[in-house]
Amino acid sequence: MNYRLLGIFLLSFTLCTKLIGATERDFSQKNKRYTLSVCAVVKNEANYLKEWIEFHRIIGVDHFYLYNNNSTDLLEAALKSYIRKGIVTLINWPDFLKSNEEQDRYWPLSTQIPAYENAIKFRAIKTTKWLALLNTDEYLVPVNSYSIKELLNQYDSYPAIILTTDVFDGSNVNLFPQKKLLIESRDLIKSPDQGSIRRFTKIILKPQLCEGFDWAPYKVLFKNDQHPIALKKSDMRVNCYANRDKLFIDTLKHRLYLDTKEMPASEISALLDQGYSIEDQEQIIFRYLPELQRQCLGGNP
Repeated sequence: MNYRLLGIFLLSFTLCTKLIGATERDFSQKNKRYTLSVCAVVKNEANYLKEWIEFHRIIGVDHFYLYNNNSTDLLEAALKSYIRKGIVTLINWPDFLKSNEEQDRYWPLSTQIPAYENAIKFRAIKTTKWLALLNTDEYLVPVNSYSIKELLNQYDSYPAIILTTDVFDGSNVNLFPQKKLLIESRDLIKSPDQGSIRRFTKIILKPQLCEGFDWAPYKVLFKNDQHPIALKKSDMRVNCYANRDKLFIDTLKHRLYLDTKEMPASEISALLDQGYSIEDQEQIIFRYLPELQRQCLGGNP
């Protein structure tokens, strides 16, 4: 036996083991640069990003991984100061399929999910403890705490949390002649678009514990068969402002004035499925308006 070669092999094995251990320690949940980051695919949404970014900074988001999907607006100019200050990482992320009615059905699989996986596996795994997968018309809304980080601390033993989405009709924004923010433009909850899976639930996950995605619908797989926890809307929710680019249409046709705080979720869902819009009496998100107005209607990033 060549003991010299054996010694070299054992030494190499020991060094590799130490390197692997060091890498695993680097990936640990402790000492991450960011506690919470957001990942989103962006296309021609420059006009909405300042409010969206500033709102999430107020509730405790540290960083944004934004994937530029063939934008033709002034996206980079709108994000210039955020990029310079290290708040935003902008990644060029073109479509991998030609756009047409048939192919658009596969856009989440061909473009959006790979962007999420890129963020989880490469961009965020070393830098952030929690990563929220959102669209830029969606706002995370803590209910019982002002900062989302307080809530995340309560669920630190889980690999992810699942959140329910309330969908608001942003098309009514043109009713307001004065300059207002998107989050104060509507107070009516409506039913999600049929077939739009992304409208129902959203996820905030730990990249280090994520193994990838399964289809369908956007099921996230976690290491060691761990499972996320679904939060009640009374703890936290997502506000989605749909139709923000559309002109005002008669959205008040089926408006209901009901005290929904004591109504079962099944009754609320049944009303929404019938085409009614329900007034949001709690308006939890409005408590962030004063600070958000200072940042967006007169402040700088």
